[in-house]
Amino acid sequence: MQKSSRIKSAPPPGDDPNLKTKIALIRCPCVTLPFPPDIAVGYLRATLARAGYEVKVMDYNWRLYSRADEATRDAWRWYGADTSKYVKMSAEVFQRFMPDIVEEIDGLIASGYLVFGFNVWEMNRDNSISLAHVIKNRDPRCIVIFGGPECMPLWYGDRLAEDPAVDAIVFGEGEDTLLELLGSFEKEDRLKPCAGAYVRQGTNMVKAQSRPVGHPGQLPYPDFSDYDFTQVDRQLPIAFNRGCAWNCEFCSVPGYIPQFRWRSAENIFAEMEHQIDRYGINSFFEFSPTSNSNMNELLKLGDLIIDRKLQIEWEGFATFHRLMDEAAIEKISRTGCYCLNFGLESGSQRVLDAMRKRFNLEHAESILRNMKRHGIDAAVCVMVGFPGETEEDFQATIEFVKRNAEYLSTIGSISIMGPQTYSAISTQFDAYGIVPDNEPAGSWHLKDLSNTHEIRQDRRRRLIDVAAPLGLFREKRLTDE
Repeated sequence: MQKSSRIKSAPPPGDDPNLKTKIALIRCPCVTLPFPPDIAVGYLRATLARAGYEVKVMDYNWRLYSRADEATRDAWRWYGADTSKYVKMSAEVFQRFMPDIVEEIDGLIASGYLVFGFNVWEMNRDNSISLAHVIKNRDPRCIVIFGGPECMPLWYGDRLAEDPAVDAIVFGEGEDTLLELLGSFEKEDRLKPCAGAYVRQGTNMVKAQSRPVGHPGQLPYPDFSDYDFTQVDRQLPIAFNRGCAWNCEFCSVPGYIPQFRWRSAENIFAEMEHQIDRYGINSFFEFSPTSNSNMNELLKLGDLIIDRKLQIEWEGFATFHRLMDEAAIEKISRTGCYCLNFGLESGSQRVLDAMRKRFNLEHAESILRNMKRHGIDAAVCVMVGFPGETEEDFQATIEFVKRNAEYLSTIGSISIMGPQTYSAISTQFDAYGIVPDNEPAGSWHLKDLSNTHEIRQDRRRRLIDVAAPLGLFREKRLTDE
């Protein structure tokens, strides 16, 4: 880590009652592909700006990608099972650019930026901690606040709270929590404990209860004015909803986002118009767990887009919804939708029912055919190894892929079932007969040994061997060097 003398910052806000705290929002590399921009940071920037704060976004995941050569950009394009290699690679990329980053941090502190908020994911956690220590070394008066998925208490929040460079940790949806933290800093020159956060008080972290969620339709539209769109794909994120309506057994989303909330078609359409006018970009990535959870409202949005002749293109995630008939798909295609990625998970109806997926395979195949007919690419994600999956069930998944290969554009991921924290299955180990393994980390087996780490790895490999020759799956792997 680069070392140099501490720099002098502007006076704290308490010295001038007319001076609003300046806030820098940071996302460190690497968080998969850097485009589109980070929607969570966009919402935070807009919320803080509406409250009168001066905000600067430093998305190093985006910026380092746009500045990197083609070989380095490959680092962001890897999708594999061994995340430890990815984390190591991410740290190497970050350290390569660290001198320039430290210079920028110095400039922010000298300009009066005292609060630094980090968007923390598993893949950029170590880099975020490193940069937090850099900031504290440059000026100990600076306030460091962590937020993001990795900050949930049962994931890594409790351990992050032990780091002396972190002054507060926001968990859950952060807009209101961050405003309350900054309000206490404005009034008393210190952070006070509040719902939805850990807050350092002396040498101790005080952890409060969760904050009730608000409605996303009441938030300002995400602000991406600090992003340079000249170097990477011109696409903006948008969220039709927050939370998930489906409560699948293996999924953590319903556990850490406890309530599903859908924005109105009018609100979503207005955001699309606003973002097109502001940035000149009409391509959107819908960032919700499922873009079509509320089919009636999605079709209303379709009517608005079609009737008002809004020229856009968009893609996103979806579920095999019972109301997604050919007429609905035809309308969705006319909105500019060019790709939907479905959580198929299994080609066995018995396994799907055990997962609580709430769709049937016959209807799913009908949707895939209608998507092809109306020019929308269909991707699917597949999961192997759900408790109770037999070799016969696995073969049904293989047959589904073969049978529908011509209607699929790609298999977005082939994952191995892990009992994710906050998922329903993570609280039912005894009921499922799950026994955690010591190695590798996060692995498990069933008591009757019908499902082990080795069995799941073998099924994943065999499914890749089927999908790859069909042109449906390509996994880039990092070498050991």
